[in-house]
Amino acid sequence: MEQERLIGKRFGKYEIIEEIGRGGMGVVYRAREEELNRDVALKVFPLSAMDNAERLNRFQNEARALARVRHPNIVGIHETGVLDSHRFIAMDFIAGHDLARRIRGGLPSIEQSARWMKSIASATATLHEHGIIHRDLKPSNVLMDIDGKPVLTDFGIAKIVSDDSSLTMTGSVFGTPAYMSPEQAMESRDVDEASDVYSLGAILYELLTGRPPFKADSTVDLLLLVTDAEPIPPRKLNPDVPMALQQICLRCLEKKPARRYPSAAALASDLEAYLLGDAPDTLTTHWIDGFQRRTRRQPGLIIRCVVLTVVAGVLQLKQVAAPDLATPAIHYSVLSIIAIWIASAFFFQRLATEKRFAAQARRWWGAADAILFTNILVVGEQASGPELIGYPLLIAAIGLTFDTEAVIITGASSVLAYLYYLSFQDLERSTVHLHLVFLIGLMALTFCIHFQIRRVRALSRYYEN
Repeated sequence: MEQERLIGKRFGKYEIIEEIGRGGMGVVYRAREEELNRDVALKVFPLSAMDNAERLNRFQNEARALARVRHPNIVGIHETGVLDSHRFIAMDFIAGHDLARRIRGGLPSIEQSARWMKSIASATATLHEHGIIHRDLKPSNVLMDIDGKPVLTDFGIAKIVSDDSSLTMTGSVFGTPAYMSPEQAMESRDVDEASDVYSLGAILYELLTGRPPFKADSTVDLLLLVTDAEPIPPRKLNPDVPMALQQICLRCLEKKPARRYPSAAALASDLEAYLLGDAPDTLTTHWIDGFQRRTRRQPGLIIRCVVLTVVAGVLQLKQVAAPDLATPAIHYSVLSIIAIWIASAFFFQRLATEKRFAAQARRWWGAADAILFTNILVVGEQASGPELIGYPLLIAAIGLTFDTEAVIITGASSVLAYLYYLSFQDLERSTVHLHLVFLIGLMALTFCIHFQIRRVRALSRYYEN
């Protein structure tokens, strides 16, 4: 490759010493600037990508962003230009490793983590003051110099607020899923400072626990967790984390931007207060927010319990208002099945928290729902009307997990469960075709949802690559 031929050669006033990094925006070298007797980091854009307008724009965007700011915790730019058809950026050379490698080598102390995050948050606040949104804050984009000082780098996808030309096209997503905010996961173009605050919280989370807030086997599953789930509180993963620091971290990771710190400067201020032994500026939590948070942590359990409790309440009111519509034996049998259904939800939720059972619990939970729903229809003797909408609703709901196997299992269970129900009925020949159409509809719905999930997962591989 043309970059490999640069090592050991003169590049203008620089002498290329060694390669120190490689990525989509080119190769980074350690180079010697003899005139000033200093080493610099030289990022060289690949000649093979000169016709790629998007990558070239990102490279130039990084230079524009770096030229705007000066801060001890932000890598400084010396110059940018073109030499022998190679576009380049000369920056401060940081002798050391990135924060991700530091974390992999062992968690730093709690106090050290707070000090580093205060510096990183202060640097981010300076970016925001100059109208720059980083959009890719993560441990691997924080370099640690030989004195242990964190330095922000990699501004390739930064958003310059005052720049009319936009790097990101509408509908596109840039960044690293494990550290991006929910709103950035949905649309990268219109994010603001609050998105960077979320990413700062994700970095703090990893410093405290050794892992990012969310982990998954695929990009689709990870983005679903980022947008819909709640992170495990850091103290559950590391009991040594002080409650005050956990509050600071989780406030950054709030799903709603308005509930996060109003600025990176406010986060830095709270971290400084923590280091001085003062209590952080806690956020008042409304009971609705608490309920939403628990629902995101255990959506399957909470939604089932709420829906089934409402159904049980409606049936009880109906029994009181019109006791002749159902005998007490039928009424209490139905309520008993609902109680078993709620108990099964707790059982499957417990299994879902165990790593070795999580996937199977999620897949067979829908089958249990179909079976219990059918038993209610059989005992209640009322499946001739709107109640049958329960089957397609169960299939559609399980599709929200984006698990193709769960959709197939729930769809097949619904078909078999409905056939089981029909075995208790005295069917008239004139209505058999209606039941057949309903069964075909269930199978068609299962296929469509399964196909759409596979399609989304296949398209997501382009993002992963």
